[in-house]
Amino acid sequence: MNMKILTACILCGVMAAAANTAEIRKIDAAEAVVAGLRQSGLRVPEDVSVLAFGDRLEADYYDPRPTAFSVLLRDQAYRTLELIGWRLRNPGAAPVAAQTAVCFVEGKSFAPANSNR
Repeated sequence: MNMKILTACILCGVMAAAANTAEIRKIDAAEAVVAGLRQSGLRVPEDVSVLAFGDRLEADYYDPRPTAFSVLLRDQAYRTLELIGWRLRNPGAAPVAAQTAVCFVEGKSFAPANSNR
């Protein structure tokens, strides 16, 4: 990966840029990462896949529409309320880890690795 792409990835909050895939923490950075990749002569997803975390309504208008993992907000809200109730009942207990469901949002920015990449 050349320095220009790596710099664009770092500035946009890319979590990893390996194996021809850029993993982005926030979906709103996907547009900037794709633009940087294109300016460097790379095609998304033919040369580099882009995988984002989160989702936004306006993501349908991004080109290409980012492929993403998104937290189900209803599940997250219920789990948060459960944890608040638990903490109120157990004020001295050690912190606990919580998981919430996610869904896969199929976009057009991710492709399987192939031998040409």
